[in-house]
Parts: sequence; C-alpha cells; structure tokens
Amino acid sequence: MDDIIKTLTEQLGIGAEQAQAGVGAILKVISEQASRADFQQLVNAVPEAAQWMGQATMTATTTAAEVGGSFLGQAAQLIGGLTGNANLADTMAAFAKSGIGPDMAARFVPSVLQLLQAQAGADLIERLVAPIPFLREALGGGATGLADALGKMFR
Repeated sequence: MDDIIKTLTEQLGIGAEQAQAGVGAILKVISEQASRADFQQLVNAVPEAAQWMGQATMTATTTAAEVGGSFLGQAAQLIGGLTGNANLADTMAAFAKSGIGPDMAARFVPSVLQLLQAQAGADLIERLVAPIPFLREALGGGATGLADALGKMFR
C-alpha cells in the first residue's frame, strides 16, 4: 500500500478504498484548476494519483443518483453550482459514498494536502491549490475551508 494511503488509514481510521477515493476526488478538483505542467509534476511525484482519480470517478459515478436526493447531495449540487465547479459536487458525492462525512472531511483534506506536500514538494502543492479556496485554506491550516463549513452545516 502506498505511504500516503497507509498514513491516512492509520491516522484517520478509515479503509484504504475510502482513502483512495477521497484523495482521488481532491486530485480531480486540483486537476481542473491546475496548469497542465504543474499537474504533470504532481503525477510524476505521486504515480498513484491517476489510479486514485479513477477510484474517485467510479465512486462519484455510482453515487450521483444515490446521493443526489439526499440532503448532502442537494448541498453538494448547490455548492457546486455556486462555485461554478461541477466536480466539487462529485467530490462531495465521492466523500459521502466513501463514508467520509463532514467531520472526517475537516481532518481528511488537510492531512491529504500535507502528505502531498511531503511527497511532491510544498511549492508545487501551494501552486496547485492556490486557485481553489477551500483547499488553499485547508493547506494553510485555516478553519474556514469547505470541510469546516460543511461540518458546521451538519451539526
């Protein structure tokens, strides 16, 4: 098992498939906003990235109908519409299907970003998340990111 996934499963007490789908969902959002060259650098530094993105795509695809009618699914669609980022709704759907709820997401997202920094370099990850507010805030340790907002919404 890859070090990133192993660390996430140990730190957060989640399964490997959950971790892979969650990391893949984050990577998909990054890939939409990142320069092609920067994202390719990430893929070179983290070869498993493509596999994890595939896992997230499978999870999101199978959950769109399942999650769409739920409150979380409706919130995901609303936030995706407000931000103009259609895959943000898919990310939230992948999280929900994987059992990564709002409280877990608040811990999961910063952990993933820190692990990616350790493997790919802080400068690269900072460039990649710069155009994505909730990831940029999560990386900076801010408590106002999307994961925290969702956590508050469901408390």
